Amino acid sequence: MLLLVGILNRTYELTDSAIWAIENSKPQTVANMLRALIETLGFAYYAWDETHKTLNEKDFYNKIVSLCFCSRKDDLQFQSVNILTCIDKATKVFPHLRQDYDDLSEVVHPNSTSLLCTGKISWKNEEVFNVELKIPFYEFRADNKAIMINHTGGTGYYIQAFCQEIYEKSGKW
Repeated sequence: MLLLVGILNRTYELTDSAIWAIENSKPQTVANMLRALIETLGFAYYAWDETHKTLNEKDFYNKIVSLCFCSRKDDLQFQSVNILTCIDKATKVFPHLRQDYDDLSEVVHPNSTSLLCTGKISWKNEEVFNVELKIPFYEFRADNKAIMINHTGGTGYYIQAFCQEIYEKSGKW
């Protein structure tokens, strides 16, 4: 239960924060929450896949314990799997997940993509445009709002589905 409630609580908080950010036109915040949701989806898929392959109660229990208590700290018994490994594994079911994650990483890290998200382009004609820069700048570009709404809902749905299947398998023993 610790693993599943932990994953679901994280999903709820990230989704709730993403919805707030969408409603309040905070695209940078949505990108951060959505990136974390993709990480959670990758981990939920990894947990599902690892437990799905188990053939007996002892193996299932050991997998759950290792997933619950894993860490990057060297002195601990269970080492965590790299989140990119989880995301890459999940591309078996979600082919664009890694690309979505990489695209969001460009937005959330302080680089040209994130810095250029702070301006609004107004086209006068095909060759002439103005760029409006202001602080704070809270606007979604083109159809990004709709895309982020869809991704937020989709990740939450699939995380819940993987958790439900893990829970159902735990009841078999």
